Amino acid sequence: MLKLEATGLPVVMWRTDQDPSVGSLLATCGPGDLPLAVGVVSIHRRRIPHFFGFSRGSGSRIPPAGAGSRG
Repeated sequence: MLKLEATGLPVVMWRTDQDPSVGSLLATCGPGDLPLAVGVVSIHRRRIPHFFGFSRGSGSRIPPAGAGSRG
């Protein structure tokens, strides 16, 4: 990030209508003066399958008690 002593600079235009292209520089805004993170887009958007703590496949067994019952 750069800090410039200047006036009359253009205003940042936030885009939400399309995904950023691969190679684009990204920065996340935070409540303070510094960005929360800065990075580069390395891959196009894709769907990542999710699951809740375990994956059940063919032949798998899930015990009847959860971790919370074990203390």
